[in-house]
Amino acid sequence: MIWLLLTWVALAQQTPVSEELTVWGESAIQSARSAIVVKMRSMGYRSRDLGGGNIRFRPPERWMGRAHLDREGDLTFGRPVLAAAETTQVAEVERSVSGDEPLAVDRSPATVNASVYWWFLPSWRVLAPAHERVRQHVGEELRTYRETVRLTAFHLALEELPDRMDALWNDGAPLEGSRRLSSMPARRAALLAFWAGRADTAEGLETSQAVEAFLREVVQHSEHPITPEELGRAESDRADGRALDLD
Repeated sequence: MIWLLLTWVALAQQTPVSEELTVWGESAIQSARSAIVVKMRSMGYRSRDLGGGNIRFRPPERWMGRAHLDREGDLTFGRPVLAAAETTQVAEVERSVSGDEPLAVDRSPATVNASVYWWFLPSWRVLAPAHERVRQHVGEELRTYRETVRLTAFHLALEELPDRMDALWNDGAPLEGSRRLSSMPARRAALLAFWAGRADTAEGLETSQAVEAFLREVVQHSEHPITPEELGRAESDRADGRALDLD
């Protein structure tokens, strides 16, 4: 669609170039996840990829419990069940002896080894400091990973936004909520409310520019353009005071 091409051209012209290169996308997520694995291995952990962005880590010492990294970048730890064996000498007071003579009971003081197992859970008081040291050691890699996941989700949503606005304008499919909008005034109001509700951040600015391009290139050239009253209300609802240029 021509208006879609115009949207992204407008965004490229209006968005300031940042000196810091922000990396996002599935390959960037995989790279950031690999950095976490390398850092965990440097502490003696062994990793196993469970698929779906989930990784399990076996600790260098069993009492520390396994660690788990999920797709969103949350690193959690389990609490292992441990066993301790105590070997003791136990007197065998009855022992059957076979031979030419009839079966008899031998009550000599022979002994056998026996093990008693004690099952226990390590105290969280002991585990918490060990787990916190791991989190601090891999903290920078975790923060990078979470930011990469967040930016990837944002850009994917931004890429889908033009199609979603098309569906709203043509079919009444809502951008937010589940109620279908049947009237054109309601559809204009939904677009304007979405624009007015964007945060005063870099991501909010990018989203605002995409909505503005749609309003200029599609809504204003339709049979149901935005009225001056609707424009005034939307701009007054905008917390950062940004004006909506529809020309």
